[in-house]
Amino acid sequence: MYALLALLALGLLLAVHELGHLLAARLLGVSVPRFSLGFGPPLLSFRLLGTEFVVAAIPFGASATLHGMNPHAPGLEPGDPRSYSAQRLWKRVLITLAGSLGNYLFPPALLFA
Repeated sequence: MYALLALLALGLLLAVHELGHLLAARLLGVSVPRFSLGFGPPLLSFRLLGTEFVVAAIPFGASATLHGMNPHAPGLEPGDPRSYSAQRLWKRVLITLAGSLGNYLFPPALLFA
């Protein structure tokens, strides 16, 4: 029972981490085509503000897919201004650090709530 609770808590921390990347990327003008909670086949999927949100079958972890994060992805145009790879260095650093910042801010926010 405790192991299951520990896995769920770890999954929640991973989801908060990826949510930090998602929020920072959207605020800095980078397109985020997909945000997934869990992995495996999708159970529930909806689109909101250009991002497909997915709740997957295995509820462990999360993933935020940033447009242009993989420079070898098919269909990526080099000059696309909404691409991660086209952003300035400081924006890419902020997006990358936002995941850890989300993990640092989550416990105090939870305590104050």
